[in-house]
Amino acid sequence: MYRGVALLTVLSLSSGCPGPDPVLADSGGADYEVTADQFSCKANNNGMIELDELLFEVGAAASYRVNPPGTLVPVENEGKLEKGKRVWDHSSVDGMVAPFKVEGIEGNAWYASHFPDASFVIGQDLKAETLQVLRLDKAGNRVLLLGLVSRKPDWTLLIYQPPITIMRFPLKLGLKFTSSGEAQNGKLEGVAIATKDKYEVEVDAAGLVRMPTLELTHALRQKVRVQIDTVGGQVIHAFQYQWFQECFGEVVRTVAQPTTDGTPPPDNFKKALEYRRLSF
Repeated sequence: MYRGVALLTVLSLSSGCPGPDPVLADSGGADYEVTADQFSCKANNNGMIELDELLFEVGAAASYRVNPPGTLVPVENEGKLEKGKRVWDHSSVDGMVAPFKVEGIEGNAWYASHFPDASFVIGQDLKAETLQVLRLDKAGNRVLLLGLVSRKPDWTLLIYQPPITIMRFPLKLGLKFTSSGEAQNGKLEGVAIATKDKYEVEVDAAGLVRMPTLELTHALRQKVRVQIDTVGGQVIHAFQYQWFQECFGEVVRTVAQPTTDGTPPPDNFKKALEYRRLSF
């Protein structure tokens, strides 16, 4: 199966924003050990997340609790209504804690000359052997996916024309857009490939995310559908949910198994190929 599905892997870490401090519960030795002075961000909880309320910076890192590669784990994407408010329970502490990092492109990187206007790269998955090459377009309030590359020289190289918009700001309920790009004369794990990729992105719900030791009361859920058409007629469908919170960025992600039978993964998929939760 084609494994180059480039679902969004942007680390959105906290930066400054006006308003009262987030409420942080004492972890009691559990998965979260947070003190108030670790945060310079001040959330205004206005139902929107602006680009400058998230930190996209080379060297930024975040830890997430995630299931081991190659496993499927149960997830609850729909949540439940509690006193008229949508609540998602992501309080599980199963899995392992792993770091994800925003990396710069060094001039001697084998792929650097292919992406002269890139802002940074981020590992596509836990192993980070494949990197997403991204550009932060502040003027356009968006993040662009320029392509995919491997750390190993000349193993994977996909360059999208035009670049694919994978995030638009401000994030707010009802935001919806589609973006497409083609990669021609590409290479995926040493094999020649060409693809046409279409991203459909929608912020479709808002509510409370329940984490192991704190509750995030103004979270936005974004869903991302990707259709990949490859030379030879194979069509791959991929799907994921992401939850964002002011000052915390992406706090949860659930990724469905990609399909190749022509039927996209359902909205209410029950098992995730990747289940990622922010861990401090």
